[in-house]
Amino acid sequence: MSEGSSKTTALLVMTIFLLVLVGQAAGKSGTLDGKIFSGVIGEKGQPAAGKEQLTFKDGRFRALSGDAYGFGSASYKTKIKGTAITFEATTVSAKEGKILWRGAVTGSKLQATASWSMPGHNHTHDYWVKADLKK
Repeated sequence: MSEGSSKTTALLVMTIFLLVLVGQAAGKSGTLDGKIFSGVIGEKGQPAAGKEQLTFKDGRFRALSGDAYGFGSASYKTKIKGTAITFEATTVSAKEGKILWRGAVTGSKLQATASWSMPGHNHTHDYWVKADLKK
């Protein structure tokens, strides 16, 4: 192998390595696709107030509780942190504002928070979710 060929090969290997690292560091979408979690939701500091179902499908996140308020599905991002898959999504309603969802899935368990920003309010309404993978 010539010296020029060796340098080209080394540069190619380094480029591929860097692309893999960047891909792992960046938020990914779709890692939880096909999974549905059923559980309960409650206001922060309060007991469960109702049932919740969180769905991950085709790179989109949807919370069943948001349907009644006009919140649709939203794209989501994930990261791997140890044995957990963390996720983040922001669902939007034309009339009711935005909800920032953040959570983690470990095995078949999901724990999440939802921070609801309503138009005309200078504070958020914060909720928690605990759910299990639906089989």
